[in-house]
Amino acid sequence: MAQVFELIRDERVTIWHRYSVSVEADNMEEAVNKLKGDGSLGYDWASQPGIVAGPCVPLWDTEELTEPQELGSFGSIEITLPDDNQGGEPSLLWSNAKYQEPEIMHPEDPVNIGQDRKSYSGNQDREHYTTD
Repeated sequence: MAQVFELIRDERVTIWHRYSVSVEADNMEEAVNKLKGDGSLGYDWASQPGIVAGPCVPLWDTEELTEPQELGSFGSIEITLPDDNQGGEPSLLWSNAKYQEPEIMHPEDPVNIGQDRKSYSGNQDREHYTTD
């Protein structure tokens, strides 16, 4: 007889965020340079003098699934059990992460997010596993 399993499917996506920004500068080139800063994602452009930013607007039509190879050993799709540990990490059952060394993931094994993972096929003999 078929059973009902409560699971979670997480998908990592990329999306553009849009900010309307007022920049105080002597000319357009200076304004662009103030806003871009060093060009890194960590640059805190919104708190720089002479810059006033409006709210972030997610551009939902730019949303795309992230491919796992873009993330190294991290996957972009994960299937987990719901968090029934009141604040603990959910139990990872499967991920599409790319791995270097095979290792079987069992549903009852605890997993720390960020570690290499394997998916357990569900066979009770635990001899079958997948790595993709």
